[in-house]
Amino acid sequence: MYIFLTLSFIVMGGLRWNTGNDWRPYHSFFTKFTTDDPFFLIAMEPGYVKFVQFLRIFSSSFTFYLIVLSTIAIGIKTTFFYKYAGAIFLAVILYWGTALADITAVRQTLAVSLCVLSSHFIIERKPWLFVFFVILAAQIHVTSYIFLVSYFIFNAEWSVRSKSIILIVAVAIGASGISESLLELIANITPAGIGLDRISQKALNYLEIGNEVDPQYELSKTQRLTAAIAKRAILLPVFFYFQERVTIRKDLYKGFLNLYTFGNILFFIVVDFITLQRAATYFYFYEILLLCIIYVNVKSKSIWLILIIAYSLFKMLSILVNAMDLLVPYIWIFSEDTYRFVY
Repeated sequence: MYIFLTLSFIVMGGLRWNTGNDWRPYHSFFTKFTTDDPFFLIAMEPGYVKFVQFLRIFSSSFTFYLIVLSTIAIGIKTTFFYKYAGAIFLAVILYWGTALADITAVRQTLAVSLCVLSSHFIIERKPWLFVFFVILAAQIHVTSYIFLVSYFIFNAEWSVRSKSIILIVAVAIGASGISESLLELIANITPAGIGLDRISQKALNYLEIGNEVDPQYELSKTQRLTAAIAKRAILLPVFFYFQERVTIRKDLYKGFLNLYTFGNILFFIVVDFITLQRAATYFYFYEILLLCIIYVNVKSKSIWLILIIAYSLFKMLSILVNAMDLLVPYIWIFSEDTYRFVY
């Protein structure tokens, strides 16, 4: 069942058509790569350019590209689940439910998977391999550099009290609006080289854009912040409760919880900047592992099985509702009508 669901996920991602975010620019970049369009070469990170250039040796088919991308991005994550989750069936169910967007993989999805691979070397205490894979990921999507702090965060002796206090401070920073000053600081102190100059440029671009909010939602900052806190007020207390109560895979649980908490701290600090919230994406993945390790440890497995599957289904429905125009109906290369307006 685990292999079947994993392969199904890869097939859905690899054979999709006119499905997902930024379909047009990625399609154009791959299919027209031989033109060496300067606009695309500047817009994409150098590692991603090399990745596309390598795939073009074998085929110019965009479906070929999507199959390779989905196989790598999804394959790395599901292999990591198999090794570290314990409850692998629940892991793949949660993956389908909470990360359905992985079937519409873009270059950041690949970068996140490479960071997941790098976290294996945190556990194995091989710092140089960890750094290598994070820098490799950053050549695919520059936001991956934020993951370099993970080696220290995973191994930190971070109490629940400390986590809670830092989360409160992060919410206060996000509410106060001083995140703009932090962006200015990043733009000023970030050195050039190995792609780091792109961080500085992105920070400046975000400052020019301002506090970008999708106008269709028409929510005030207070409403958005309240909604974000409410979403996290359910899982975080549960995860904190079990920090000192799990006995099986205890060290892994603490490390994964440290990373997941840091991702939420980062989210609240940049809550005003929707584009910058992508940096927190690298840490949400560990939610799946935390739930699986809890399941392995609890005695009332039937109740937890129902709760976790219900949560997974709820998350999947939320994704589908919020991305209805992009995912419903699912269109693949064998569909009679493959048209959908995409951007």
